[in-house]
Amino acid sequence: MPASWWSRFSGAAIAGGKVRSIGDPISGIGGHFMQSLWFTSADFAAKNPDAIEHFIRAMREAATYANGHHTETAGMLLKFLNIDVPLTTRVPLGVRFNTAQIQTVIDLQVRYKMLPATFDPRDVIYPAALRA
Repeated sequence: MPASWWSRFSGAAIAGGKVRSIGDPISGIGGHFMQSLWFTSADFAAKNPDAIEHFIRAMREAATYANGHHTETAGMLLKFLNIDVPLTTRVPLGVRFNTAQIQTVIDLQVRYKMLPATFDPRDVIYPAALRA
């Protein structure tokens, strides 16, 4: 299996001497999956639909910009990670929900007893986020 984006990206941090690797967990999951997302309570979303819509739009616009401007945003990422090495690999940011990629993570969590049962990710995603 080719090296995952994680091993390519973490290689820069390892080369900087500030971290060390104990393995590549990303390769065990697969090539594409959603590894992080934002969440809120159903109550807050129901009471603040305008705030949710603005947040969704802002996050998509930020991801779209970052995906199209890797060179310009590399410095911000390196500063945030507190590493001082050349950044040669960037992780693309998602701009749309891909429920199949979320399902991969849910199913792994069930397999390793982190969740009691599988479920459809669409059941917990704000409907407007799926439509956009």
